[in-house]
Amino acid sequence: GACHAVARSTLFVADVVYQMLYYNLNIPEVIVVDLDSTDNTLDILRAFAKDFNFITVLSLEEYTSLLAVNYS
Repeated sequence: GACHAVARSTLFVADVVYQMLYYNLNIPEVIVVDLDSTDNTLDILRAFAKDFNFITVLSLEEYTSLLAVNYS
């Protein structure tokens, strides 16, 4: 059900970040764009962003503005 989907997405997000750290994948930056998620994924990502400077969490508006600046 919906509860399992939320749990799976939360675990997936955490797993991706931990793999990047554990395997030292040398990814210079991770940008995550919130598309109005309704589970706690955004909270988890914000917590990771506080702890790890290579993770940036943006709203859709912030991301759109960033694209406009970079491609103008």
